[in-house]
Order: sequence, then C-alpha cells, then structure tokens
Amino acid sequence: MLFFAGITQKMNSLEFSFIFFILVPHTIMFGRCHDMSFSICWMDTNHVLERQDVNVWLNDTALGNIRKEGKVTSLMVPPGVENKLTLQYGDNVEAWTLRISPRTRFTEIRGRQKPQEKPTSATKGFLEILSPTEVFACENSTLFLYQDDHFFLAIGHTMRFPIQLESRSPSMLLVSWVENPPSSSSSLTVNLYHSELGSYKTLSMDTTTDNHYRFTALESCSNYVACVETQTLTCLSTITDPDTPRDFKVTLFNGSSMSLAWDCPGNNKLSSFLLTTFHLDGLNHVTEEVLSLHNKNDFVFMLLNLQPCGRVRFGFQTVCQKGIESRYSKMVLNDGNS
Repeated sequence: MLFFAGITQKMNSLEFSFIFFILVPHTIMFGRCHDMSFSICWMDTNHVLERQDVNVWLNDTALGNIRKEGKVTSLMVPPGVENKLTLQYGDNVEAWTLRISPRTRFTEIRGRQKPQEKPTSATKGFLEILSPTEVFACENSTLFLYQDDHFFLAIGHTMRFPIQLESRSPSMLLVSWVENPPSSSSSLTVNLYHSELGSYKTLSMDTTTDNHYRFTALESCSNYVACVETQTLTCLSTITDPDTPRDFKVTLFNGSSMSLAWDCPGNNKLSSFLLTTFHLDGLNHVTEEVLSLHNKNDFVFMLLNLQPCGRVRFGFQTVCQKGIESRYSKMVLNDGNS
C-alpha cells in the first residue's frame, strides 16, 4: 500500500471548516484531541533551495540551510502563538500567519493565497517515496501552501512525532527518537543547526546507531535546531539553559533594609534576572515567597522595610527567553539574614 494513500485516509477522517475573508483566514477544526505535534514541512529537488532567490523564513529566521536534497524536511512549530511563515520563490513572495490552538482545536492561517487541501501529482510522487511506517510530520490536517514540480511547502500535524528533547543544560541538548521499525544495526545521521544573523547554519553533523544523541559544547541561552535523518529529515527547535549568575551576595544590612548585588554569567547571554525572596518564621519555615524580575542591566537590589526580627533568604536565577520558550538557570541561594 502506498504511503500517501494512508495520509489521504487520515486527512479524510478529520473535520475541516473554512472561512475566507480578504486576508483568507483558513480555519481547521481537529476531529480528535490527542498529543499533537504541529510542523511545517517542505521538500525540494534540483537544488531549488540552493538558489539565491528561493528561501523559507519562520519568524524571520531563514530555514533554507535545513534540508536534504530529495527528502521531506519538517520543523516543529510552537502552538498557542502566532508564527509568521514567509516564502520567497523567484520574484514571488508569499507570507502567512499561523495560529495553532490545540486547546480549542483550531488552527488559523492568514495569507493572500488560499492553501490547497490536496497535493499535486508532483507532491504526491514525493510523498509516495516514503515507506508506510515512516512518519510524515504534516500527515494530518495537511494544507499545502505552495506546490510545483520541484518544491512544496505545507503545514500539518502528527500524533506520532518521532523526536523529543529528553534533557538540556547550558552546554548540552539530549535528543531521542523512535524508529519505525526499530533497527539495531543501521546508523542514522544527526544534524545540529545554530541561529546566526537571521539564518540557521550547520553546526555539527554525526552518525549514531543509538536511539539518542547528546549535542555538547553548546552556548548557553541560544537557539538550536536538532534534526534526525531517516527517510525524512525531522527537526525540532529549542534553546539551551542560561548559565547561573555570578557573585550573588549581600552587600549591606542595617536591620531594616538589605542590599544585594550580582554579576552576569560569563558569556553575558540572558534575558533577565529572577530574584525570589523567602520570608522565614522562627523555625526556618518559609511563610511567603516574593518573586521580582530584574532587567539584565540591573545589578543591585534593595529590600526595604524589613519587619523587626524578620528573617529572609534569597534565591537568584538568570532567565533566558526566546520567543515563547523560557528557561531558568539553577538557583543560587544566599542566606540573607537567616
């Protein structure tokens, strides 16, 4: 049975509702509620994406370097927020705004051109190359934003996304995946891309026979795209954790007030600082936690109007925010006046 026949069956089993205005909002209603992973998918032949006048941008970062000639490539996109997708193809530039809302089971696509529900014969030929067990990350609710004989761009979702992020640190990402069917001997290629000057660049490429891979020697608080190559090139984007702040200390205490100071991490990559003030009782039990966010250029904090015999302890973290994703460093503790 050809792979695409399975995709067509899945697409027909879902409910769709479409509303068109001047900007052509395209609304998809999902017929089922499961753990869904949403992706944009593309494929090129004849080195289309190597041309100077062809590229794809997601939220203003170029994706053209994330590709494997003749293989379907996919990149997971975050739900719950607007994502801007832009395609330059020769002299033609098209842009779409995607809003994915799994909780309400709707996705809205706004753009000048109406997406197509059915693949062209060329796109169908691309997808029929895949084996029945291979995951096409846009296999459900598939909408084709652009198609010609050598390139297609689509959006969709799957409930069997094969890659997941297992853990991370300021300098490491651990990624795992599921093979269908599992293989004990063949090696897979893993790629890592780093966002740099508005474009993703290849940072590393390796092979492994394991079902996981640890990318190391990375920069803290930085964007990366990790990809696993099987019959497709399946990718997820994420960020590394920020480094911990340095030299967090009490610089002044006079009974009713306390002054704190700190310094940035070594590489100065962060978005802000988070200070947690723990108010303690006589048994060192926490009675109240007060959180305060500080600009990355702030290095001093003054706690005023301490109660007589009041006791406080502090926790301090750096914050890394990229888009909708936020990560916090390990908490550095200071005993304050406790």
